[in-house]
Amino acid sequence: MCCACYSPESTDDNDVLMCDFKGCFRAFHMKCLSPAMTLEEFESQFGDEETPWFCPFCCCLDDAIYMVNDFCFGDDGARLSALSAGSGGERAKYCERTL
Repeated sequence: MCCACYSPESTDDNDVLMCDFKGCFRAFHMKCLSPAMTLEEFESQFGDEETPWFCPFCCCLDDAIYMVNDFCFGDDGARLSALSAGSGGERAKYCERTL
């Protein structure tokens, strides 16, 4: 069920995306995201099933953790956060798109 519109329905051009963050069970229609994502955009960014997709809430959490780390410990050039730790040290592509 989509966290934005609460509809469980999906279509070929408006599929429901499930967040890949451990412990997150949120899902969103591609058209309910802000900005909306088309199937072509999704396939070009996340074409293989190995590339994780994180919901806007988890991306916000990641930003908050980064800002606290930066404030408390300084920025040594490495992004230490919940999402980067879980994805091999790389920031989630979707989170970069929405910032």
